[in-house]
Amino acid sequence: MKPITIIVDGKQIEYFQFGNLKNPPLLFLHGFHGNAQEITSISQYLAQIFCVYSPNLPGFGVSSDLGMSFNVDNCAILMEKFLKKLGLKSFYLGGISLGGTIATKMFLSEVGKVEGLILLHPLFCGDHIKMNSSQRKKILSFITLMQNPLLAKTIVPFIFYNDSLMKYILQKFSETRITSQNMRTRIRCIRSCSPLTYINGLKSLLTHTPLQPIPIPCKTLLFLNPVDSVIDPNKTYLSFQKLFPKANKVDFVMENHHPEVIPTLSELQAKYPQILSEIKMWLQN
Repeated sequence: MKPITIIVDGKQIEYFQFGNLKNPPLLFLHGFHGNAQEITSISQYLAQIFCVYSPNLPGFGVSSDLGMSFNVDNCAILMEKFLKKLGLKSFYLGGISLGGTIATKMFLSEVGKVEGLILLHPLFCGDHIKMNSSQRKKILSFITLMQNPLLAKTIVPFIFYNDSLMKYILQKFSETRITSQNMRTRIRCIRSCSPLTYINGLKSLLTHTPLQPIPIPCKTLLFLNPVDSVIDPNKTYLSFQKLFPKANKVDFVMENHHPEVIPTLSELQAKYPQILSEIKMWLQN
């Protein structure tokens, strides 16, 4: 499947489309450590039910970079304009991790057009990330230093593309030893976006504040990993339940928040057959 590029609000957006146009449209957003190409198999899996639109968020793939303006709110605004450009009148929203956060933020602006939300281990707020206060403070201090305009243009790209420095920094900020396989995976995932996008995106995730918990009657399907290593699934579910009282929760067990090897379509069908069955039942209710 070849990517499609369009111009939205002066920005280039790269996206992929899967499934029959007669199926209900679903905007499905990738997470922070990944891109639209990496979740192709998941998009193809969902395309058995939906017509899936899977864009690269700004700064990922060949989508234009928002630079220092990259955050959840600005990504949501751009994705809203992307949907309007496609001419979609009503649609489903979904996403993985950060993509789920952006999809939820979009819903609050697009109430009435959104038929429902499908979220895979979404981040509700920065406080739900499994990280102690000391770690959080160190990382935010480092990010603030790197956001200096001079350093952002020189030191950040140098560090970003230097394997030895990246390994040192990732290990320094980790409480446990990172295996060589996991380290390679983390660096590969991090480099799915531009250096500035990563620095500003990480800050946006860590400081993202909870959405206003006013109950909204929206069909919501939450796939949460009970052994998630990045976010607290219990806090996430309780928070989303306050926002969407009718939310359905499904335990979606994975070896990690970010799998070391992205499963193929056939592997997804064999290992997680319950996803499609859960979605089909959810759509019928």
